[in-house]
Amino acid sequence: MDKIPPSCYFLAYFLLGILVYKITGLLIPAIAIFLISIILIPKNYYFLIPLFLIFVLLGYYSAKNSLPEFSFYKDFPILKGFVVNAEEKEKSMEVIFKSYNFREKILLRVNKKIDINVGDIIILKNLHVYPLNKENLAYYWTDEIIYYGIFNGFYKVGKAKLGLWAKISLYIKEYIRSVFNILSEEKKRFIYAVLLGETGGLSNEIKELFSNTGTSHILAISGLHIAILISFLSLFFRTKIMRLFLAILLFFYALLVSKPPVFRAWGMYMFFTIAEIILREQDSLNTLCWTALISLLLSPLNLFNISFQLSYMAILGLILFNNKLDMNLFTGYIKNIIQNSYILFFFLLPINIYYFQKITISSMVANMFSIPLFQLILTLSFLMIGTSFFMPLNLVLSNLLDFFISMLFNGLQLIVINYKISIIVSVIILLIPILKRMMKNELLGV
Repeated sequence: MDKIPPSCYFLAYFLLGILVYKITGLLIPAIAIFLISIILIPKNYYFLIPLFLIFVLLGYYSAKNSLPEFSFYKDFPILKGFVVNAEEKEKSMEVIFKSYNFREKILLRVNKKIDINVGDIIILKNLHVYPLNKENLAYYWTDEIIYYGIFNGFYKVGKAKLGLWAKISLYIKEYIRSVFNILSEEKKRFIYAVLLGETGGLSNEIKELFSNTGTSHILAISGLHIAILISFLSLFFRTKIMRLFLAILLFFYALLVSKPPVFRAWGMYMFFTIAEIILREQDSLNTLCWTALISLLLSPLNLFNISFQLSYMAILGLILFNNKLDMNLFTGYIKNIIQNSYILFFFLLPINIYYFQKITISSMVANMFSIPLFQLILTLSFLMIGTSFFMPLNLVLSNLLDFFISMLFNGLQLIVINYKISIIVSVIILLIPILKRMMKNELLGV
């Protein structure tokens, strides 16, 4: 990278403001760090220093206005509100409840047999509300879900009026679920997870299988999913204007699933598409920084979302180190898979250790096996949705999808069972670039 674009400085100073407020709650340390950092700014960017300071202040005050206060533990004899979301988990139903009394939402867990749906206006009885664990809010903060509630009864009093997009979202999700009802319970839950982000219905066995093989990113909707979707749809959207239309369609999909990595992937695709249309140079690092900055300006709490951190750090690693590793023993698609797995393994290692307290060495082998297979599974899923009106073809696709999902599950189980062999192969792959570099230096006498 010859030159760091200004967008990276804007992003860095915005992050500075957010982090200083979260750590100290004071503005003076942010200003002090900013003044010290001026010596690192290139001279040709000096004219931007006032703007950099503005972004420090923006980050600070955005965090101040957005970060939850965790203000109370409280009992409510009755509390009226409505259901924002209801997602089925393995053993219960997770309900997001929005009270009419305060801004933050409340997480409730109810029996799966209880009939409760999005938009229901309910009155909770004997509700005890307390803040969620402050250290484990990656999933909840961005949706203003700050409190957890325990109650001993409720009753419905009506139905809230849903907005147009809420109705469309519910309809699309129900339609997608209906397409895959032909699959077994376990496999359709897997498809719901990778298409709609509804991981709650997955069994603990499946979650542990992907966790133990370092392939959990497959279960969470991410940039990989969008990249596969773009590759598939690009077959039908070939012109520049059609690709712009595709970007608009992807925006609605991003709204549908509401996951930070999806907005990141959509944002980068949108920037690249516009740059292509107006004949501007496509700078990946510049695009990544602008996308992250816009996302954080809209919701500073995204910074504390694990998916957000993993997604942006993964792409940053690929931008900085792609094609800089000596992987000449491999070619084509296999080389790309191994190279990307290698970069992501090391670049995301600190985050994985911090949040998950483990290192999955066998993930190299697991990802080499699972990613190509997953691309096929996701493509078949999109084809099933697009051809759901033609049952004979849909039946063939569902059988293929069932077969490849079984292959994915069984393959990962074999990797777990033969974990020692998997670790040895992964270590060999990890060492290849290092050993080749050492041999090259030895030949050059370095």
